[in-house]
Amino acid sequence: MLIFGTIIHSHSRSTIHFQLTKSMLTEYITFHEANRERIDSSRYLVHVCKEGLCGGVGDRLRGLAWTLKAAIATKRVFMAFWYKPLDISMFLDPVQIKWNAPNHILKQGLFLDWIDAYTGEVFGGNGKKYNINNDRLDVIFGDTKVILLQTNLPFEFSIYRWKTSDAFTFEWIIPQLVTFKSNLPGKARVPGVRLRDPYIGLHLRLGGMIGEGDAIASTHCVTSRNKQFCTGRLQTFLSGLSCALKARYTYRVPIVIITDDQSVKQFFSTLSPMPGVFVFSQQVHHLDKSPSRDLDDHMSTFIELYILSNAKHLILSQSGFSDVARSFAQNSSYKMISLCDGEWLNGYLLPSPVSS
Repeated sequence: MLIFGTIIHSHSRSTIHFQLTKSMLTEYITFHEANRERIDSSRYLVHVCKEGLCGGVGDRLRGLAWTLKAAIATKRVFMAFWYKPLDISMFLDPVQIKWNAPNHILKQGLFLDWIDAYTGEVFGGNGKKYNINNDRLDVIFGDTKVILLQTNLPFEFSIYRWKTSDAFTFEWIIPQLVTFKSNLPGKARVPGVRLRDPYIGLHLRLGGMIGEGDAIASTHCVTSRNKQFCTGRLQTFLSGLSCALKARYTYRVPIVIITDDQSVKQFFSTLSPMPGVFVFSQQVHHLDKSPSRDLDDHMSTFIELYILSNAKHLILSQSGFSDVARSFAQNSSYKMISLCDGEWLNGYLLPSPVSS
C-alpha cells in the first residue's frame, strides 16, 4: 500500500484547517490510483447527498472540494455519489481523480447523521457527537472503512474561512475534480448569441428555481422575510448590469443573463428586451427541492452553469453558483460587481472597441 510522503503525512490525522497545495494534490492522486481498488486494505470517504438538505449546485460542488481535503487529511480514498435527484456522474465527469463510487463500496458505508447543519455537529463513527469543522477528522471517522459524508452549510462557511486562514481556495480544486459531460456544451444555446465568441456573463440568484419559493422561504427573494437580503441581491444585480451595459455599448460584446427566476427571464426576453442583452430561457430545477427526477430537467441547471463559466468576462454575484462558475472559468476574466472601475473597461480585459 502506498503511503503518503512527509508533505501530506504531517497534516494527516488532524482537523480540516491546513493549506492544501498543488504538490500535495499531485501526491494524493498517486495515492488514490494505487489504493482505489484495494478494497481489503483501503479506507474510503464518499461525498454523498442522501437525505435532508444537501444544497444546490454551488453548495454541493464546494462540499465536494471540502470532502476531498478531508480525504487527504485522513488518508482515505475519495469518492462521490448523489442519491438524489440523480447521481453526480449524470452531470459531471471525473478529471484527475476517478471518484465514481461503485455499489459494493456504498453498501459498506456509514452515513454520518447531522445534529446541527449550521454549526457542523455530527455523530461520528463511534456514535459520539463532534464538530466536523474543528475536531480531529481521524477521531470523527474512526476505523470505519467507508464513510458516507453529506455536505451542507458548515462546509460553505469553512471554505470562506479557509480563504483568510490558510489560503486554501476551492476555485482551483473543483476543475481538478470534475468537468462537464462531453455532450453538455452542445445543449447550451442562447438565441442571438454565439457562445464560442466573447460575451459577458451576469448572474442573478433569486431563489426562483422549481421546488423553491415557500419551501425555502429564506432564500426566495419574493417570499423571504429578510427584505434586506432580497434588496441586496437586486442592488448587486443592477450594479452588475450597469457595468455590463457600459462594456456592451463601448465594446459591442453581448450580455448573457443567467437567472433562476422565470419572470426575470421573461422580462428581458419579451417584455422589455434590451439591445445586446440575452437570457437562457429554459426553466431550471433545484437539485434538492424539485420533485422531478428527470435528467433533462436538472441538466438545465448545469447548462446554465456552463454558459456562465464559458463567458469571456464574468461578473460575479452574491451566490455560490457564480463562485463555482468562476472556478470553471480558467481562461476568463472576472470582476466583483461591487465596483465597475475604469481598469476593467479600458480594453485591458475586454476586446478592443468596435468603431461605429
